[in-house]
Amino acid sequence: MTSAEVYEMLVLDKNARDAVAILPMYYTGATLAEIAEALPRAKRKLDFIIGREGDANGARVEPKYYAQLIAEVLRSMKFSFRIPEKEKKHEAEAAVLLINAPIV
Repeated sequence: MTSAEVYEMLVLDKNARDAVAILPMYYTGATLAEIAEALPRAKRKLDFIIGREGDANGARVEPKYYAQLIAEVLRSMKFSFRIPEKEKKHEAEAAVLLINAPIV
């Protein structure tokens, strides 16, 4: 998603704009690019939840709920990026140990 698309989404969707405004209450340290990537995923998740479970008398259409979903998506994105990095590091360390292991 380009920054222009994010801008358009925030301008046209007051709920998204309000959710991003209160996002620091639930998640800090996200870059604009990360938020731009998380917004459509959180929106799909919100639409799915409302379609399946309903809007809980309007509670799920509040910006607070949307912000919590955005924070959840950001956490999952951060976690999913860390796992491959750790695996590569462990593989590299194991390869060094195997290469340097004495031959018996």
